[in-house]
Amino acid sequence: MLRSIVGISLLLLPFSYAAEASVMEFTDYSSWFAAAYAEPNVNVAVENFDNDTINTPGVSVLTRSGMGTEIGAGNGQIVNGAWVDCVGKNACNGSAYDTTTFYSAKPLYAFGGTWDLPAAFPGGLELYTELSPQIISPNQFQDGPYAGGSAFSGFFGFVSDSPFSSVTLASSYGSQPLTLTNMVLGIDPPPASVPEPVFLLPLGLIAIWGFKRLLSPRPV
Repeated sequence: MLRSIVGISLLLLPFSYAAEASVMEFTDYSSWFAAAYAEPNVNVAVENFDNDTINTPGVSVLTRSGMGTEIGAGNGQIVNGAWVDCVGKNACNGSAYDTTTFYSAKPLYAFGGTWDLPAAFPGGLELYTELSPQIISPNQFQDGPYAGGSAFSGFFGFVSDSPFSSVTLASSYGSQPLTLTNMVLGIDPPPASVPEPVFLLPLGLIAIWGFKRLLSPRPV
């Protein structure tokens, strides 16, 4: 019985921790930048999608279309140094539900970029992390619950006090075309390995030589 209780407690721990995450939203890059750097050990990486690829080490993207076993490639692609996409229900070119997720191999504390979101669609952009189902959005719900998104053009980003590893772009109540440029990520890099001081090498060799002399038989 005790083992079962402990097992359930361990399973609930990550969800309890995630629910306590605090997220701050910004429409000003300077304020976002200052908040991102306020997190311990965070460096800001700027992804410009140069050469029509993702250049930030450890960052990847997966764009999906469909649900369940019918998942195929989504709408997202890099075009002329920008991420161009359409997410959500009936996402611009079909009846499937499309999403795009950016992944990071290193812990993230902040995410943002310059967005261009037209309002001529019934959806609205939603950004999700794995921390909680909280919707983070530059243009969703500005006209009331589930009323769709408003037009938005400019910087939008968020900073979390708990690390996350992915950001998903979605639209639950319609479709949302988007263009993302200058994607910025607050990344917590792993600690750099400290090289052994060079002067320790000869000391180690001397110690090994002395140890061998101590163990070698002496002439009678």
